[in-house]
Amino acid sequence: MYVMVLFALLSAKFAALVTIFAKIGLARLDPIVATGLRAIVMTAFIIGYTMYSKKDTTTSIPDFE
Repeated sequence: MYVMVLFALLSAKFAALVTIFAKIGLARLDPIVATGLRAIVMTAFIIGYTMYSKKDTTTSIPDFE
């Protein structure tokens, strides 16, 4: 239980740091363009991780019939 709380707090801390660093790095861009670029980068990382992990997530969906 304590490990999950620790991971949750660390995740929140790093999420805040990523937002701060992204704001500093993209200071000269229009906010809408910056948000779009962050979304594209996050999507690329999610797709890359999903392809790299090669987990079959379709078997984990329960059948409610």
